Amino acid sequence: SALSGFERSLSPTHMAVSYPLDGLADLEHSLGRNTEAERLLRRALTIREAALGAGHAEVGKVRRKLGALLRELGRPDDADALLRDTAARP
Repeated sequence: SALSGFERSLSPTHMAVSYPLDGLADLEHSLGRNTEAERLLRRALTIREAALGAGHAEVGKVRRKLGALLRELGRPDDADALLRDTAARP
């Protein structure tokens, strides 16, 4: 896949990889494959936190998107914890 080639040319944890992961998560979500969407968002979040720091706005965007997905999946406690952590960051 294109993502695999991108990961090979950079590295699986390179910041630039987080953007296609985020986009693929949107696609998976639109197709009803929410477990895969969650996995992709968590991976994008991990990469962005490592590259930018937990308080960066780009990290917050992924946290909010993941929180919304978790709410949609009927996991409000998980969503609240994630979003609370986001709000507590500078």
